[in-house]
Amino acid sequence: MYLFWLIVLLVAYTYVGYPLCVWLIAHVVNVKHPKEGDGVDINTVGRVSVIIPAHNEAQHLMAKIQSILTQGAAKYISDIIIADDGSTDNTAEVINCLDDPKIKLITLSRRGKAAALNTAVEVSCGDLLVFTDADNLWLQGTLQALLTPFLNEKVGAVGGKLEFPAIHQQGTSWGDRYYRLFEGWLRQQEDKAGCLINLDGALLIFRKKLWQPVPAGVTDDFFISTATLVAGYQLVWAPHAIVEDHSTSKPRQQFQRRVRITLRGLQSLWVRRSLLNIHQLKLAWALLSHKVLRRVLPLLILLLLPLNLMLLTYGWLFKVFFITQLTGYLITGLVLLLPELHWPKPCIFIAFFIQQLVAMSWAFILFVCGHRVMQWTPDAGRQRK
Repeated sequence: MYLFWLIVLLVAYTYVGYPLCVWLIAHVVNVKHPKEGDGVDINTVGRVSVIIPAHNEAQHLMAKIQSILTQGAAKYISDIIIADDGSTDNTAEVINCLDDPKIKLITLSRRGKAAALNTAVEVSCGDLLVFTDADNLWLQGTLQALLTPFLNEKVGAVGGKLEFPAIHQQGTSWGDRYYRLFEGWLRQQEDKAGCLINLDGALLIFRKKLWQPVPAGVTDDFFISTATLVAGYQLVWAPHAIVEDHSTSKPRQQFQRRVRITLRGLQSLWVRRSLLNIHQLKLAWALLSHKVLRRVLPLLILLLLPLNLMLLTYGWLFKVFFITQLTGYLITGLVLLLPELHWPKPCIFIAFFIQQLVAMSWAFILFVCGHRVMQWTPDAGRQRK
């Protein structure tokens, strides 16, 4: 019984209590950053190198580069480096057709995203490095919004906001879309509260002098973000730096994606375990609550059902818990088995949430058993407007 209630309390704290605490702290502290129109000279921030890792992204690259070159602050870009990680499509042909001296193509054998990023950084010319995915588009004003926070010399990295087009959602992709929007909201609150610990790799700008080569097998955006914290600099979330991203469309792809991300995330946490240092109390709290508990709890949540079964004779409350859990698993099975039906959105979100719990639990087991994900393959079946 003690174990059952401990897990329930941890779940309530991780998914409700922590976001609520951060929101409250954000409204009390409300950390301020330099903004456009503050009357400061953006020329002081230095030159920018844009780095785009790519593996079979030919269909997206032309539009992607166009969205970068048409930025109002494009004059600060010294080079745009496409690190082609062993593509088998016509990525090289697409880049070679672009007549712009700023655009550089690095052709690599298939070595993984970390190797592509490390190689691109070695040949980059800028003082600031922008890491961005090949398949999302920058909205106008994004680069300017990314650069402005660097007017504060204590800022080491800045991340952008992800927006998702209101497209037709298939299966559990509705849940994927809104879960990622919630993560963006939580990141915004952590920024205001002064405990931001991670930025999204879809759009991240970083001081080159703080660069640490990314090891294989880690989540690159988490490793790069925390290099800033290790060096004693701040992370900033820029709400006006916006990329139009996508949600993963198929349950199987969502499952595989979550297993891959969780495995890399666990390895990243192990590499950066020193951030739990008590001398960085607020950051350690955020890391423990947002990252560590999020990756450990799924397996414990799945244990609630057998624990609940053993406690059925202890009162009506345990019977209600048991029926609720069974209903959730039943809804998940039906939604995944019959995706062509028009399920209510609450049912879709329940199915997505439980599917993600199973994927993260499986990833945790694989991690404990010594399994690592060393290769990188962009998500298939992506939805675009």
